[in-house]
Amino acid sequence: MKVIEKIHQKEENNEVFYSYEFFPPRTPAGAENLVSRLDRMGLSNPLCVDITWGAGGGDPGGTGACSSMTIAATCVNLCGMDTMLHMTCAGQTKDEITGYLQTAKENGIENILALRG
Repeated sequence: MKVIEKIHQKEENNEVFYSYEFFPPRTPAGAENLVSRLDRMGLSNPLCVDITWGAGGGDPGGTGACSSMTIAATCVNLCGMDTMLHMTCAGQTKDEITGYLQTAKENGIENILALRG
């Protein structure tokens, strides 16, 4: 479900809501540690999880275990969590951004917060 729709539903019902924000881990062991805890964190029923773009370094749109794209795709496809990919577009070409957006779509990531910087 789109995060904005969930926000509107919660606001209409005067319900409190929250989300979790995760920074991509710097190491494959850190990524494994995070993924192993996602199901448990999901039990608290957050509105969504937000994955920050490239905060751990490396290629945020790549396929490595520590990439923002991989962590977000895991949240969506393995854990079934509504996920928002928090993309920073500074220093990216239009073609790079288009490629990242296509990859996100292919991975089932429907919610993107795209920031210029």
